[in-house]
Amino acid sequence: MCYVDEVVIAADTKEENVRYLEQFLQIIQEEGLTLRLSKCSFLRYSVNFLGHVVDANGILPGAVKTATIREYPTPSSQLDVQRSMGLTGFFRKFVPGYALTAKPLTQLTTKSAEFVWTTACEEAFQHLVRSVTAAPVLAIYDVSKEHELHTDASSVGVAAILLQTEANASLQPIAYCTAQEAKYHAYKLEVLAVVEACQRFRMFLLGKRFNVVTDCQAITTAKLSKPMILRVTPWLLKLLEYDCNIIHRSGSSMGHVDAMSRASRCQNK
Repeated sequence: MCYVDEVVIAADTKEENVRYLEQFLQIIQEEGLTLRLSKCSFLRYSVNFLGHVVDANGILPGAVKTATIREYPTPSSQLDVQRSMGLTGFFRKFVPGYALTAKPLTQLTTKSAEFVWTTACEEAFQHLVRSVTAAPVLAIYDVSKEHELHTDASSVGVAAILLQTEANASLQPIAYCTAQEAKYHAYKLEVLAVVEACQRFRMFLLGKRFNVVTDCQAITTAKLSKPMILRVTPWLLKLLEYDCNIIHRSGSSMGHVDAMSRASRCQNK
């Protein structure tokens, strides 16, 4: 894995890692590139990469950034809010319901907003700090494994979890995503949740077969309904580029993602 000048060479065994490393160093030499030895680490079981800790168990927010977030003072201006949102937002994929929980804070970042730090703002700020600094381990994406996209919508927003089937048949989260949305009725929001989730996780899902799980049964037959709802048609067209199977499950079995889609409403109580 390479990002600008940061490179991670991963393998299942030490011998395999050494072989990959030899191949990598040979390419570096052939291309006339150099490495700074003081910034290199070899045969490590855990590495820091782009602000994250990566090991065999999965991915976690890095200690340096989480310490900065934990010690960040309560915002006293709009600029402070923007900075704190930048810090926590970097790890939003680790936080179920991030966008909805952060709603009181994002409302303060608009140009026309007057800075008034309310109880809702304080609760949202503290919740995001706690969520990031105690974030769950996310599974490392493996294209060879099966994946499911669980989606849900509520009157305040849409939410999704991308999950991966591991060797023991358990589903482990790869990433969470939420978005504030309240201007459509229930059916449109449920369709939007599926489309937004597919677009958000496009890099993981495009070109492979996966299941979309929703508690809205109408979506499973949406492509067959005539006439189609005008506003929904362009959304459904976006799904045609994905090889997905849409599955309905009862709302009682979708509590994990349902809670995410309602996070903002719960936070403001």
